[in-house]
Amino acid sequence: MSQKSIQNELEYTKHVVSERLCYYEPPKNKLQKTLVHELSSSLNQKQKSINPKFFYDKKGSKLFEEICELPEYYLTRTEINILTQLYEKLPPHLNGDFRLVELGSGSAKKTRILISILERLQRHVEYFPIDVSNILKDSSKKLRDDYENLRVTGIIDSYESGLEFLKHY
Repeated sequence: MSQKSIQNELEYTKHVVSERLCYYEPPKNKLQKTLVHELSSSLNQKQKSINPKFFYDKKGSKLFEEICELPEYYLTRTEINILTQLYEKLPPHLNGDFRLVELGSGSAKKTRILISILERLQRHVEYFPIDVSNILKDSSKKLRDDYENLRVTGIIDSYESGLEFLKHY
């Protein structure tokens, strides 16, 4: 299946922001239908639940970024520490050109370390963030502005749909 075919099948609209930044997203009504379907399905189960992806609207994404900065929330700091240690150790083990795909990119704070590693190894870096939140638009613009050799193609959708699209990209 061609990239254009999968784009049509997923009903993605391509938004070109600049030569080095574009993003794809499904129509709003499709997202609303998905929300209604998934919520009604999960809330009609014996064990009721709501998929956490629905928490990440603009306000929810901002709240999560604030939580990540709290002293009690050690996960982000630990991940950044691990990635920082990899900054010198990883390059000798990488050969060839790489594309960076990130699920749940958020503010892309940790991503910067990986982009910096790849920039040392290759002339151009391709980055594909996939996130259900529109925070992807802002974080992608900031990354594009900060990294001269970075090309960003974002996908504002579920991980499953975004990865399906990237199989054909």
